[in-house]
Amino acid sequence: MRVTAESGNFMNYTITTKDISTNPSKPPLDATAPWLIFPESTHSVWVNDGRDGVTLINIHGSAAKFTSSRVVPEILHNAPIAAMKRSAAPQL
Repeated sequence: MRVTAESGNFMNYTITTKDISTNPSKPPLDATAPWLIFPESTHSVWVNDGRDGVTLINIHGSAAKFTSSRVVPEILHNAPIAAMKRSAAPQL
């Protein structure tokens, strides 16, 4: 996993496995927010943006699926407590 600074005070991240390297198309992290990236397993990563969103990234082979709590709020029911602790992200 790699986090890089982007223009406009934003941060982006790249998750790499032996089969895939993936990242969001638009830098999702505000450099001034208390964001957190929590690798739950080799195939599941939670990203708390430190504001109001949590993203679950599931990696299967050479495919990655990004699911945002802004679109599918139900993912918060499965989020590890450690992934929820850093921000004003929606609490259950």
